[in-house]
Amino acid sequence: MDCEKFEPLLLDELYEELDELTSAALKRHVSGCARCSAALNGMRATRRLATFPIVDVPEGLEDKIFAATREAQKVVPIRSRASRALSWAGSWAMRPQTAMAAVFLLMIGSSAFLLRAKRDAARESEVSVTVRGEPAGALAAADHDSLDDKAAAAAHGAAVPPPVAPMAAAAPAATALTLADPMDRATAGAGRGKDEASLGALAASAPAKEEEGDFAGNAQKKGFARSLEPSNAAAPAGAPAQLADSMQQRVAPSPVATTGSSVQDGYSAGMAAYRARNYAEAIRLFDGAAQTGDQNSALWAARSVNDSHGCAAALPRFEAVAQKAAGSYTGSDALYEAGRCQLTLGQIDGAREKFTRLTTVASHEARARQALANLDQVAARREAERSKAGTPGAGGMAAPKAAAPAPAKPASKPTDTANSF
Repeated sequence: MDCEKFEPLLLDELYEELDELTSAALKRHVSGCARCSAALNGMRATRRLATFPIVDVPEGLEDKIFAATREAQKVVPIRSRASRALSWAGSWAMRPQTAMAAVFLLMIGSSAFLLRAKRDAARESEVSVTVRGEPAGALAAADHDSLDDKAAAAAHGAAVPPPVAPMAAAAPAATALTLADPMDRATAGAGRGKDEASLGALAASAPAKEEEGDFAGNAQKKGFARSLEPSNAAAPAGAPAQLADSMQQRVAPSPVATTGSSVQDGYSAGMAAYRARNYAEAIRLFDGAAQTGDQNSALWAARSVNDSHGCAAALPRFEAVAQKAAGSYTGSDALYEAGRCQLTLGQIDGAREKFTRLTTVASHEARARQALANLDQVAARREAERSKAGTPGAGGMAAPKAAAPAPAKPASKPTDTANSF
């Protein structure tokens, strides 16, 4: 070992941290090198001077410290107490359990307050008006249904009274939907089931749209309107004859009073007339509802025109609805009906163009593709029938030409017989 390797190992040897081999090599080098020996001895002398002796702990030191602490805590200033309380509260406030408990109490309190206020408001809004001679249950049901009636009136326009005596249909529903053209019969089968299903759904939902009066009117006007409606209430037992007569008169009111008291919106009245096959009244009511911008009423007005006057009169209406309500389900229905009408009128190219446009609409794609497939099949069948009809016609024209010389043969035979004789 040389002096360069000795210097990094000097402190380790001083604190006896070297292994035996390295320590023995260092000691051999120190014994032969005066400079390194003087440096190591100086370090050892300095360490001996900086070492302090360890003194034993006197007895009772810990007890004296604890006693002094207790004496200091007996008299605490008010500021110290307040700061101690604040620090204790702050330590509890920073815990998640305290925050969860506070949020839980806040939710319970606010929920109880809001539910109680809502219950009180609901009790105040419950107002029932009972008219003499009419059961209270019927009034409650009418008040409950008034919200749906006002929503239907807002959706379909102003209310109009229903027809008093709708005319009977001249033909049944099956005859009205049947078309004479074979192409229309081929394509109408795909959409007729959906039309009848929608008509049945509208027929089932139409009674729910009847209104009994404006709920926002005053109670006196509403009670007077209801007093004119038919009621199931009868005179109580032992009542005077005058009361029984008045009750009987209210049970069977005049048609004018019934018509004036019962209010229907234009769409519901039009559907009632359409189901009764009173197409003229249905057209009038649907047109009135369509003036408010209801394109569904305009579509049903066009259907009423189609059922009563034919496709020639209904086609412009269908095309107008399809143009105004483009992109909606009603507009797609009108476009499909216009295509069917063009098939009936023999406008094959126009019908094909409308059905092709409907193939891009998800709700009508299946019906449009079925109509196009049926249209192609019928066109192919007609072309085959036309080609078959052309072949027998050519043979029929050739038959008279071949039969023309036939009468000449009997004439030639007598001539030959005469010559033979």
